[in-house]
Amino acid sequence: MADKPENVARLCWLLRVQAATGLSALHLGLAAGALFLLPALLNVLVVAGLQDVPSREFYQVCVVIAINAGSFGYATGFLAWALRSTRDDVLSMRELLRTDAAKLLNRLVAPLGRRVAMVAFVAGFLCWLVPNIIFGDLGSWLAGDTKPFNPLFAWGIPNFLALWLLLLYVAAHMVRIANTLAVIGARLVRVDLYSMHRLGAFLTVGQRLMLIAVGGISFLLVQGALLGSLQLRDWLLPVMLVLPLAVWLLVRPMWGIRNAIRAARMAELERLDAAIGYAPERNLAALSDPSFSALLSQRDRILAVSEWPVARLALWRIGFYVVIPPLAWVAAALVEAAVDRLM
Repeated sequence: MADKPENVARLCWLLRVQAATGLSALHLGLAAGALFLLPALLNVLVVAGLQDVPSREFYQVCVVIAINAGSFGYATGFLAWALRSTRDDVLSMRELLRTDAAKLLNRLVAPLGRRVAMVAFVAGFLCWLVPNIIFGDLGSWLAGDTKPFNPLFAWGIPNFLALWLLLLYVAAHMVRIANTLAVIGARLVRVDLYSMHRLGAFLTVGQRLMLIAVGGISFLLVQGALLGSLQLRDWLLPVMLVLPLAVWLLVRPMWGIRNAIRAARMAELERLDAAIGYAPERNLAALSDPSFSALLSQRDRILAVSEWPVARLALWRIGFYVVIPPLAWVAAALVEAAVDRLM
């Protein structure tokens, strides 16, 4: 098909892996989570076999491994799903586009440029460094408060580094998707004010991108609840970065099309006003003409068109996404209470 990217080499590395293995986004995420899980679990089992490990400590390290493996798999599968789904959304609007859809699709699924990757790495490194110096173990170490090395967490440094790099990679792709959709909406889409439902893809993409932040916060809260502690440093990064990013990812894809809708509304209102004319030019016969009433009705209809392509049902979905993290925390807290009673 002409709308598909020209060749596999132009895809980002994650989609190249998916194309080579033939895995769905779900299976790709499960495979990535397993790759994260196995070395960490092997490390814990070896240490537990060589020395006595308290049951509570063993439970806590298993929770940390499971949550982070789930995060790794979720981020991997989510990115593959988001890229493919966004491609399908752009294809659904091909009749409204002023340019060839294939060029837009290549832009969405192409590898990240070196400059983008470097900016993402530096920003992510600073977001990790500052909270860890102020609230985390790095600050304690710099202050001379060193803790003994726990062999149960020997897997932590390489695995956490891999997870952090993956999250930066996913965030960079999410930002690029949002920016690309904003450009498409502002410059490349023909707006039909009488078929606004055809522009729903912009909201759909924004909601989908928002899910990466919802999932990240949910994993964080679940881990805190299962470990029986959620400190300020655990909340700092989501409040500083993830929540604003979630709002931005939701709004950014719709921002460009909002400007296009506003321009189309103004142009259509000007056309209708010219057809309606002005009061001194009208007579009683003109006021009673059915076509005059039809023009007034049409003008009211255009005035009622929202500048944002948001349906009422979509607002309920956004509200549901907002309550997912608290519900996940409550469920995890109940599990932690049950585990405490058993131990």
